[in-house]
Amino acid sequence: MVPVPVHISLSHERIREIMKKASLPQEDPDAPLSVTLAIVESDSTVVYYKMTDGIVIPDPPDDTEDVDNKQWRKKRKKLFK
Repeated sequence: MVPVPVHISLSHERIREIMKKASLPQEDPDAPLSVTLAIVESDSTVVYYKMTDGIVIPDPPDDTEDVDNKQWRKKRKKLFK
């Protein structure tokens, strides 16, 4: 987790640099780099963003009702095409 003040502007190059320096060693060499940015506001509000190097398919929803949802099946089918 990398704390970042809200007023700092981040470029793609800077985010990649942060990922390379802050990522933990990975067991799988083919797994993309990832890091969680904790964007901190002056009033102590924190927003977390998980950044990855490349496209990563999202985990399925935790709610079992959503898994059975017809709309979720359409999205899932679209992702795996």
